[in-house]
Amino acid sequence: AFAATTSTATLQVNYYGEALLNPSSVTFTITSGMTAKDVLTQYASSLTPTWKTVENLNPNFGDTAYAIDTINGVGSNPLGADSGVTAQFWSSAYPGYRIEYTETVNGETVYHFIYVGEDWEFTVNGEKPTDSTNGYQLYMDQYTVQAGDVIVVNYTQQTEQWTGTSNWLGGV
Repeated sequence: AFAATTSTATLQVNYYGEALLNPSSVTFTITSGMTAKDVLTQYASSLTPTWKTVENLNPNFGDTAYAIDTINGVGSNPLGADSGVTAQFWSSAYPGYRIEYTETVNGETVYHFIYVGEDWEFTVNGEKPTDSTNGYQLYMDQYTVQAGDVIVVNYTQQTEQWTGTSNWLGGV
């Protein structure tokens, strides 16, 4: 006779390193097709998560995805100039966003953008999960939980940088 096996994974939710779950790391049983969003929703009574829909660019999923809006009433806090990071231009229309600098490449202006803010992010086994077929970062509703996963949801100051040839921030 074969014994039934149960697959489990672990969840941690932190606010600047302070655990929001008791115990600080909870082990849960994985159900078929369970996503990281489903896991967080299981603990809604103690975390009160709310979700926002965001545009999804990954062609392997639908047009929208779900991102954490708030946990226990705490949500995104754009810092911008308050972060202490210097900038060529901070946007008043898009708080937290700025142009670090511009350069000309092959006769075209390239803008170096940055976002600085406090936000929720999630990792699995210490990394931001990506779609193995195309490298897109996965949202919580797109990541299917695997046995042994350690899912960490953490609220911290984050900085994202990228380049583009269109100044969508305006004002420069």
